[in-house]
Amino acid sequence: MKLITRATLSMVLCLLAVAAPGQGLRSVAPNGVGLAPERLERITATMNDHVAKGHIAGAIGLIARRGKVGYLETYGYQDKEANVPMKKDTIFRMYSMTKPITGVAVMILYEEGKFALTDPVSKFLPELANMKVAVVETDPRTGKKTRYTVPAQREITILDLLRHTSGIDYAGPEDNDGKRIYEKLGTNNVDQTIGDMVKKIGQAPLVHQPGTMWEYGLSMDVLARLVQLVSGQT
Repeated sequence: MKLITRATLSMVLCLLAVAAPGQGLRSVAPNGVGLAPERLERITATMNDHVAKGHIAGAIGLIARRGKVGYLETYGYQDKEANVPMKKDTIFRMYSMTKPITGVAVMILYEEGKFALTDPVSKFLPELANMKVAVVETDPRTGKKTRYTVPAQREITILDLLRHTSGIDYAGPEDNDGKRIYEKLGTNNVDQTIGDMVKKIGQAPLVHQPGTMWEYGLSMDVLARLVQLVSGQT
């Protein structure tokens, strides 16, 4: 099955999120949970219009209220090229929507008093202690780049990881030859545990001083490892 677009997936998950508090949800007529059928039809019409205009390949919409599903519709295709229609049990790859799930897990543990947001992550992941930071300087006359590292001015905190200010991005820093260190270390190797990946991140310098720069990256993956260790669950 070919994957649908990320934008489609976001809409799917946003709609599904409405149902999250309920367990064992059962479908009822829309007006049975206080939803107006004619207004729900606007959602159906709009989503089908997005499919017709080629904005998305397909999607699923679900709205629940008071523990009951009042709206569940499919639109378009799960595989447009093969003309396979979307089904109510189509499986989606979540992409970066795993980040808010990981964030919620972190905050649950925080509310349970397992750690403070200001705690250095090295308290739980010692491989991320005493980090270095990569520096790249370019000679304005020759364009030649000089690369070296300096000590991190402070530890990476759990809050840094939550807000993507840890100094950890996706590509990683460059070595003296301009090659990406993460690629050399194999941080994106699928045949490894998340613990192995975090250890590899700890072997490379950061790309920014902790707390100084926002940059999307592997911070939430590191937090997933933190959740494993603190909760004792995979």
